[in-house]
Amino acid sequence: MDKTLPAIPRVKIGTLRLAERFRGMRLGEGALGVTLLKWRDDKAEDIYVTVFEKHSELISFFERFGFKYIVINNRGEFIYLKSRSKIDYSDPYKAFSFIRANFSKAGLLPIFERFHDRLFPYSELKIRKREIEEETAGNGII
Repeated sequence: MDKTLPAIPRVKIGTLRLAERFRGMRLGEGALGVTLLKWRDDKAEDIYVTVFEKHSELISFFERFGFKYIVINNRGEFIYLKSRSKIDYSDPYKAFSFIRANFSKAGLLPIFERFHDRLFPYSELKIRKREIEEETAGNGII
């Protein structure tokens, strides 16, 4: 079966490896979140990543955020793709960073300024500081 995709502009997610001391701090989730936010504002229909089969935790991570397996490339890497025309709005992780166009209910949750950076370590306010802090996100669910 030929899984050749049409030649359209796509965003490719590069990979990086975190040192062991930074594992479990949700930095990968933050990096993917920033990437998906930038892709949302981009004109590309699709975003994709390549990953070797042996990295099963990484594969699960991308699947959690709505990436779907497409095909194995010539290097033996699995290709996972997320398309803005096929967003799964039933799960907030899979839909991130989009909001269903016809949503009917929303609300605001005020956050005191002194708690902001602890709750949202990857927000623009935190990024502007140009610092890397060794702390986990305060809004994580374990």
